[in-house]
Amino acid sequence: MRHMKLISIPFILASFLSGCSGNSASKDNKDASSGSGNELAATSPGDASFSVSIDGTPVAGSGTGELQLQNAAFIYPPKNNGPQTVLFDLLSAKKGDDFYSIRFSLPDKEGEYHATQGTYNQSYTSVTLDFNLRSSNNFSRYDEDSITVVANKITSSRISGTFSGVLRLSADTRSQAYKDKVTVSDGKFDIPFSTGNLRPE
Repeated sequence: MRHMKLISIPFILASFLSGCSGNSASKDNKDASSGSGNELAATSPGDASFSVSIDGTPVAGSGTGELQLQNAAFIYPPKNNGPQTVLFDLLSAKKGDDFYSIRFSLPDKEGEYHATQGTYNQSYTSVTLDFNLRSSNNFSRYDEDSITVVANKITSSRISGTFSGVLRLSADTRSQAYKDKVTVSDGKFDIPFSTGNLRPE
């Protein structure tokens, strides 16, 4: 998917629930130039947090989880003459089996990035929203239609910023569509770079 393959949410959940341990004191290399009831938030909730309104519904998450694969960022080297990029997956607090996930890929540089349908090779920015709402049999997936992501601050250990815009139903959505488009607003994130030895591939 767009030059990068991501570990799936089911894999993350299965790995966590089976008690696998992947933490390491080693830290991924980072170019220095350049924030409830969540069962997955096994580490300090203050280390990572995000919030957003999805079609008027408030959604939030915190903590990086034992494997540091959610609400934590990863650096990837340049590909196909593109820039070095930051990849992260924001996972909401769970309500029973229901949760949301939002995946981002953007250049590893502070600034404002605009992602629209079919323009990844120009902006090197992508956003994917997954509805994982078992209670309503809603497993819809959405990709950017017109969305803005602002990386306000990137340090050697953290990234923070904002996002808002519209996402469209993906061609590979996994269930009957919730609706054709969804609006995300007032999105905010403040998360660390992972220090674990696992990363999305």
